[in-house]
Amino acid sequence: MALQPLALLTGKADVEMRLSGNPGVSARGNVGYGFAGLYANNLLVSASAGFVQSFIPMAMPVSLSGQFDLTVRDYQMKTPLCNALAGNLAWTQGNVSTPLGNIEPGVAMATLACDSGKVVVSGDSESQAVETAFNLTLTPEQRYSVSGWFVPGTTFPEGMRSQLGWLGQPDDQGRYRFSFNG
Repeated sequence: MALQPLALLTGKADVEMRLSGNPGVSARGNVGYGFAGLYANNLLVSASAGFVQSFIPMAMPVSLSGQFDLTVRDYQMKTPLCNALAGNLAWTQGNVSTPLGNIEPGVAMATLACDSGKVVVSGDSESQAVETAFNLTLTPEQRYSVSGWFVPGTTFPEGMRSQLGWLGQPDDQGRYRFSFNG
């Protein structure tokens, strides 16, 4: 970590940081605190999918692999979530393993933004196994909503394909739509 003393002249405590050594996680970029609150810019955080999954409660036996890379070009915190956010999230070399089969989603890309204090993540991926698009919104009240769709591809596991009936019928473009709130 390196303190940026010139930032103090603008009323900010700015630190250029590098984090490594924690298995599966590394980070580098600028974080700080100013008159408007906590901020970050040019921040890159990389984590293994296994590390990320350890923070996500799963209702069914699912295992993730691959690498997540979060790039934050600009973030300004507004209690509790955001005032400004511009960034991207990429999941590369991803694989979803379940007892019914494995799915390789291809490179999944998402953009991060802030909308009226809410964090909004919009993304998609396309592979021979599945094509998908989604929107996730996190609110200051610690609520979430997820909506999107997916289309099973040619290598979508047969064991999973046979279970798609509980989702209802796909639309006229073959998309199975989903929506969750909590």
